[in-house]
Amino acid sequence: MGIKRKLFATAFTLATGVIAGVLLTPRSGKETQKKLKVLSEKIKREVALELAHAETLSKKAYDEVVAATLDYYQRVKKVKKEDLDVIAKDLKVRWKDVVAEVKRSEKTAGGTRVKKTTRKSSKRKR
Repeated sequence: MGIKRKLFATAFTLATGVIAGVLLTPRSGKETQKKLKVLSEKIKREVALELAHAETLSKKAYDEVVAATLDYYQRVKKVKKEDLDVIAKDLKVRWKDVVAEVKRSEKTAGGTRVKKTTRKSSKRKR
């Protein structure tokens, strides 16, 4: 084999390796964060829609809706469990935000599903 042919073979192999490396490398951190943010927003919307149809709004109902939605994304949408674990952690922390949002939307819509409870004064008028 001549020197030119060896150089060509080496250059071709090197170019093929570089192209394969670029195409097969995992996403960068920014790309992964962007993907997770988009997926998280989509899951949050689905959880909110499910809660809007629920008869009662409780922490237990919220946790069940979150678990069912995440299970769906893992089974049907083939989302990695590691990605869903990050989203699940974020959703579990947001329970209070969800209640506040539902109360705001109920007030503006005139609904009565989530009622504000008030404490009666323990002092009696004499």
